[in-house]
Amino acid sequence: MTPQEIFHHLYTYKGGQYRIHKTGLLKDVREGISNLCELFERASNAEREQMVSLTRPDIAYLFRRFTDEMAVAAVREGKKRFVTLGLLALAIENCVFDWRDSMIALAALYDSAAKLDNDPEGLVRDIAVFAMKSAQDQLFYRFLGWAPEARQLAKFGMKEGRTPEGEFTYVSLR
Repeated sequence: MTPQEIFHHLYTYKGGQYRIHKTGLLKDVREGISNLCELFERASNAEREQMVSLTRPDIAYLFRRFTDEMAVAAVREGKKRFVTLGLLALAIENCVFDWRDSMIALAALYDSAAKLDNDPEGLVRDIAVFAMKSAQDQLFYRFLGWAPEARQLAKFGMKEGRTPEGEFTYVSLR
């Protein structure tokens, strides 16, 4: 599928925040965003700009939910690639809704990266180069510019936790 076709499908989920919040992303949405991330990573700068231009505020929540799922899956499955996909999704979303929401997602991804990689800052920097200037400045480089203690999960209203089944997750403190 082309990025335009994937976005067209994602647009059908406009206004579905509550349902997605309760049930999680549907498999086709997760696969669509994952495919966008793969395409984005291999795309030229012009193609990335075009993908970012297709991201609308009314579907930004899909990218945010994807990043949440990738942060958890990375730790549960021990796969750094999931962190990379989450970071790429943030680059595509490009802070189109609110950079502060994206920052919370970035904090969880950073925490996951720290568990799996001894250079989480390098991983974030590697993906930041793919981002458009607004996401670079408002999100990635801003986050990396903070002192390490300012990047802790608690500063973003989160902590690590366990599901009732005993699986790793991130928990909101709000």
